Amino acid sequence: MPHITPQVVAIYCGESKPKDLNGFLNPLVLELQVLLTNGLIINDHKIEIKILSFICDSPARSFVKGVVSYNHTQGCTKCTVTGEYYAEGHHMSYPNIDALRRTDTTFRPRADPEHHKELTPLENLPINMIDQFPIADSLHLLDLGIMRRCLTG
Repeated sequence: MPHITPQVVAIYCGESKPKDLNGFLNPLVLELQVLLTNGLIINDHKIEIKILSFICDSPARSFVKGVVSYNHTQGCTKCTVTGEYYAEGHHMSYPNIDALRRTDTTFRPRADPEHHKELTPLENLPINMIDQFPIADSLHLLDLGIMRRCLTG
């Protein structure tokens, strides 16, 4: 089975954000640790398990990574740019395009403490806490961001 395409493992949804990050993620992390170590045996074939990425909308990505919201002054998950809030227009702007990139090696030791809210159980997995969390959220970035500003002036 070497040519199996990637599979969606889980899709989480609900009426509100879970109250406890650890209670929400610990069962997933414990199961993934076993699967990453031992693989999955199906019909006497061992299938190696790899995590390619975590696909989340912007609020969920901030929550599962234990970091501040995407619209916080330190909310960029890819670099250390500091946002500027504009009361007129009620928006955050990130004017510095030369900010240092975040890396897994700076994320884990909390090199930017204002970016972090809490320790996430995902850090117990052999994943890259920056590169394996793509920004793929058109709702919060485009529909509620740029397009709303274009439509409201």
